[in-house]
Amino acid sequence: MRALVVGAGLMGQGIAVEVSRGVEEVVLCDVSEDALERARRGIELSLKTLEKHGMADRSVLNRITFTTRIEDGDAADIAFEAVPEDVELKGRVLRDIEAVVGENAPVCTNTSIIRVSDLAGFLERKKRFLGVHWMNPPHVMPLVEVVTSRYTDEGVAGRVAEFLRGIGKRVVVCREQSAVNRFSAAVLAEAERMMESDGMSFEEIDTVWRYHLGILYTLFGPLGNLDYVGLDTILLVSKYLSSTGERIAIPDWLVEKVERGELGVKTGRGIYSYDRDQSEMLVERIEKILGMLRFLRTLEG
Repeated sequence: MRALVVGAGLMGQGIAVEVSRGVEEVVLCDVSEDALERARRGIELSLKTLEKHGMADRSVLNRITFTTRIEDGDAADIAFEAVPEDVELKGRVLRDIEAVVGENAPVCTNTSIIRVSDLAGFLERKKRFLGVHWMNPPHVMPLVEVVTSRYTDEGVAGRVAEFLRGIGKRVVVCREQSAVNRFSAAVLAEAERMMESDGMSFEEIDTVWRYHLGILYTLFGPLGNLDYVGLDTILLVSKYLSSTGERIAIPDWLVEKVERGELGVKTGRGIYSYDRDQSEMLVERIEKILGMLRFLRTLEG
């Protein structure tokens, strides 16, 4: 199996390293020899770091071909576009990719902002086009979003997701746009509101995330964490905040779960199901939090 990556910037470099885990050859293409030389040096430095942590070795370089000719990727079984977030630029590059790879090769854009259906308009074979949004740096972060358009064939999306899982990635499937960026936009909007209305500082907002929300969300996820709080408590809080004029939506699923007595860890079922009693789960929760805090202290030096 062979892959084509177009765009040898920081994202393209990391994508090439990761994709090399699952293919015989990666063709990494950019417009100039200077860009490719920078990419080669960047990949070599990244591999040194990965090697130190037992995550890769320098043999990866033997599977990456650096070229200014996109035609060198004509045998690719899958292609990834990783050029700047400019619609027209991406459109031109995607058309070039479509023209050189085989009819059955998925064509993937790394866009994090642009709607995938908007980019699909540049292509003739829209069914095999989709977003594959890698996190930065791609060769370190485990998550990849498979982003489908209204044209994307489900079978193609499934094949791409299977490939990504095969190289060790955690995959989620989104429609049209990145879920990560939607979360980020919501957090930034609320942070801005807190700074304007409550006078909170940058440092205070970052402290809230670094020493509470970031820890709990990393360990349990924002929804999984609700099971420990108790969905009945979450419903009461949501109703109160809504009554004070806060922009709080009370989802139907939350009301239904509370009505069924599915309150979280304390009842053995909430958003998730649990096969141990509440006391055991709470002890395990504390152990995980303490472990995370110990790890974070090592990073702080």
